[in-house]
Amino acid sequence: MASCAVISGGTRLYLNPNSGWRSDGARFSAYFFSASANAWVSMTAVSGTTYYVAEAPQGSWSNVIFCRMNGSTTANSWSNKWNQTGDLVYDGTKNLFTIASGVWDGATASWSVYDDGSQVEPTPTAYYVAGTMNDWSSDADVMTDGVRVYSNLSAGTYEFKITKNGSWDVNWGYESLDCSRTTIACVESGEYGGNISFTLTSATTVTIRFDGTHISVTVPGGIANCGGMGGAIGNYYVKPAMHDVMLQGFYYDAFGSSDAEFSYNTRWSTLNANAAALSKFDVIWLPPSAMAAGTGYHPKQWSNQNSDWGTAVELTTLINNLHSQGTKVMADVVVNHRDNKSSWCDFYPDNFGDYGNFQLTAEHICNDDEVNSGNNGCRATGNGDTGYTGVDPVNGVYGAWDGARDLDHTNAYVRQDVKAYLLWLKNEIGYDAWRWDMGKGFAPTYFNEYNYVSNPYMSVIEFWEGSVGTLSDFLNYCRPASDYNSSWDSANPGSMVFDFATKYQAINEGIGQGNYDLRGKGMPGAGISRYAVTFVDNHDTYRDGSCLAKVGDGERKILQSYAYILSMPGVPCVFYPHWKSFTSAINAMIDARHAVGVNSTSSVDDSETGDNTYRASVQGTNGYLILRLGADIYSHDPGSGYKIAAEGYGYRIYVPQNVILGDDPAGTVYYLTGNDLAGSWEPDAMAMTEGSISFEDLEPGTYTFKITTGSWTNRSYGFADIGTVSKSLTVSGDSDGNVVLTLAEQQDVTISMVNHRVIIASGKEDEQGVTYTVTVPDGTQHCYIVGDWNWSRFTEMTKVASNKFSITLDDNTKSMTYKYTCGPGWNYVEQTSAGEDIPNRSYTSSDVVERWKQSYSTDIEQSMAEEFYRLNGDVLTITSSEVVNVYDVIGRVVLSASASCVSQTLPAGIYLLRS
Repeated sequence: MASCAVISGGTRLYLNPNSGWRSDGARFSAYFFSASANAWVSMTAVSGTTYYVAEAPQGSWSNVIFCRMNGSTTANSWSNKWNQTGDLVYDGTKNLFTIASGVWDGATASWSVYDDGSQVEPTPTAYYVAGTMNDWSSDADVMTDGVRVYSNLSAGTYEFKITKNGSWDVNWGYESLDCSRTTIACVESGEYGGNISFTLTSATTVTIRFDGTHISVTVPGGIANCGGMGGAIGNYYVKPAMHDVMLQGFYYDAFGSSDAEFSYNTRWSTLNANAAALSKFDVIWLPPSAMAAGTGYHPKQWSNQNSDWGTAVELTTLINNLHSQGTKVMADVVVNHRDNKSSWCDFYPDNFGDYGNFQLTAEHICNDDEVNSGNNGCRATGNGDTGYTGVDPVNGVYGAWDGARDLDHTNAYVRQDVKAYLLWLKNEIGYDAWRWDMGKGFAPTYFNEYNYVSNPYMSVIEFWEGSVGTLSDFLNYCRPASDYNSSWDSANPGSMVFDFATKYQAINEGIGQGNYDLRGKGMPGAGISRYAVTFVDNHDTYRDGSCLAKVGDGERKILQSYAYILSMPGVPCVFYPHWKSFTSAINAMIDARHAVGVNSTSSVDDSETGDNTYRASVQGTNGYLILRLGADIYSHDPGSGYKIAAEGYGYRIYVPQNVILGDDPAGTVYYLTGNDLAGSWEPDAMAMTEGSISFEDLEPGTYTFKITTGSWTNRSYGFADIGTVSKSLTVSGDSDGNVVLTLAEQQDVTISMVNHRVIIASGKEDEQGVTYTVTVPDGTQHCYIVGDWNWSRFTEMTKVASNKFSITLDDNTKSMTYKYTCGPGWNYVEQTSAGEDIPNRSYTSSDVVERWKQSYSTDIEQSMAEEFYRLNGDVLTITSSEVVNVYDVIGRVVLSASASCVSQTLPAGIYLLRS
């Protein structure tokens, strides 16, 4: 079936009514509608035919209904309608709808093409900058590939808009500004508003970009413009009813080949080799990946993602592989403090590409940091630390972390550095979500600012307190000051926290000690499970006295604890060593949770708890999950409507008989359903080939759908089952659990089922024409790129700065892997700083080469028995006392020099000289 298209204003649609519809003096109208608007249009007869035509009014419409109207009336309304078609979808080409003979109402599938002579070859779209820099000429400054560069623009204030095809009929202004990629403060201006205005204090180069939807303005050395630099801060909200299960994919010091407590590591390469098995989890939390010593909690350079866990290339490869399985990836964000370069107050610079360059100094360190406690060669001059004291999260002074320099988050420059870092981690490295280290370190209101700008899939803060009341109070302050103490329904905290209350009350003091009356424990027991990430142990607790295996007979109670958190509301997080030890048992619990649809806000009825046994009924989207935990797991059987999904020492989990556990049966065929894409809501509306279906050139608009296995009585997949989604797409859910896909611009879209997850990919992520930019070691004269497009062709790049090269390859896609070399051969390939080979790179817009295997120069002077061979640029000069033959790489003689001086131009390549 052809894909649907948005019906744009001015589109002509035709109706060919049957003889019945044309009887009794009927007239005809078209009803255009979308999710937010509707409009009636009277249809007129087309001369010489039996057709009627309607021109769509201005706007974007998802559907049209043709109506047979009472001919004695003139007003278009449903009360004047005699008959109607179904809700019709336009595919962008077929413009004539025919009512079949004998049909009166509900027709949906009789489209064809009618050439009314108006179809002309579309004019390619061109965009222009129109503003004060060109006296507001709408067609003076054309953009090349969506870019217009103004070199050495003088100091002053400028205003502009973007026009389409050099006409003011269609234009874009401030509402289209993308602050995350804009590196100069911009404001809205103009007599009627809508213009983009910026001010230069000195002459500089200004680059304006437009991709058809978003405008950005950049200047050299600028910083991301969101929040505090021309962008207002709004609220970031925790998603309701999250169905995710997390994995903490590491433990302390697990970057080595082995560990004193565990016999395996969690380096990027190790996790990557197990990506398929890790896809059991919806979100995987990785350790800090910035350059640092050891586990990574004292970062030295945020923009350097080479760490003891592996190289930046290995990290992006891991993230891409997890994304291909539908699994999201959470970064461990350490921004409370920074380690120094060589002394107390010096820092490595950060280069975040389009998001800016930053250099922290002593003025960005809190003035109550320990650097000021003695004669340490410098003094911190920032404001006092705003961290938590245990009394007042807003005005307290924390400042007690003596392992690194505490950063002053009241300083706008520090916050811009943090925001640029987050945007870079998300859009360039590929992270989806944030785990915030040391949430007590600075005022919690800043979390909202950072989340609002970076918009992560999920945000969870480490706030190490075991009291529900203290956790709740902290969450209250994780919002703008204007929302303190207001209803969480109207302005929720914007972040989740690790539920240490459940860890201590329900796990350690409850299950670990054999006390199974768990009613009212932790954040779920207090009714705030939406903001809770529950866990049994993590990298910190397993090293101290609160490790479950060190509490009572806790080692035997680990699986009981997972049966509890994987059945309860909240977002449960599994600890990697536990999963490695009990893979099958924990996976069975995850299957039960997902099959029933238990989520972060599920309701719990545990009123039957008694006899030292916790008995709970947890409501999911597909029925109830029944948990029995403790001394007597066999009584209170839920009956024949349930089956056992998981059981072990002291626990049993039941699910409804009709739910499917684990994988769908082999050979399962998936179907797309929904009027917008499939043409109907029949459960078998559109079959997906091998679990995937693609739509070309989907128009901007909203598309609602679900995926089924062919029947509404079987398993279906909607918003709760969303895996990874391309960043150019927006996805939400409606009240029926459907996926609501929103496109801001025309693009190809592919919808797939992978590991029980709905993956939605945009063709924009794989458009042809890729620009590669790389920073190389000092002294590099040349840089080449080689990759999937041809692993034997080394293509030289253009030098754009002293240590930076760039090239655009028009036929490439971002899915291709590649490497850099400093010469046209593998002897010159890039390596890690330790001299080790690196895997093929996955695409990022800004790469860094640490070192070359061997240096290369095209200027060669070699002396052999007083015979000289010189290659200067591409001119080979030979001075020899005997004949010298020059061979290419396949052995052909390309030059023969006699006993005299010979100069000849040769193309770039590798040559062998023999006398």
